[in-house]
This record gives sequence, structure tokens and C-alpha cells, in this order.
Amino acid sequence: MIAASLLVFSCSINLAMDLLFVTVFRFGVAGLACATVFAQIISTLLCFRHILKNYSFLIPGKNDFRYCPELMSELLSTGFS
Repeated sequence: MIAASLLVFSCSINLAMDLLFVTVFRFGVAGLACATVFAQIISTLLCFRHILKNYSFLIPGKNDFRYCPELMSELLSTGFS
């Protein structure tokens, strides 16, 4: 439900900024591109905030980045095959 809400919010922000950049600021196609980028940045930040708040176990810690020789050799052999 949250993902759909964020998607609708992002699309709404994009549409509002499209209208603002094209009709008020007269940026043309570049304004449309900027509005899309800004809307996606806002959507990404809201998604990260939601993940940090509700699913903090998904955020990797220091122990998740340790070197494991067995895993490294398995990944390399799979990659080169």
C-alpha cells in the first residue's frame, strides 16, 4: 500500500512540476526533464525514509562487509563460467 501511495505521490509531484516548469517558467522540454528528475529524487528520499523507519533490518551493517574467501571463490567461479 505504501509503495502505491508513494508512486501516486511521485506522479502527482511530477505533473505539478511539469505544469509549473513549462507554463510559468517556460523551460520547455528541459523543464519536463528537470521536473521528472526532481520528482524521482523526492520519491527516492521518501522511500529511503520509509525503509529506515520501518525496515531498519534491511540496512547493512559493518559485519555485512567482511571478507569471506569461500564466498569470494564461489562468486568468481560463477562469474567466469
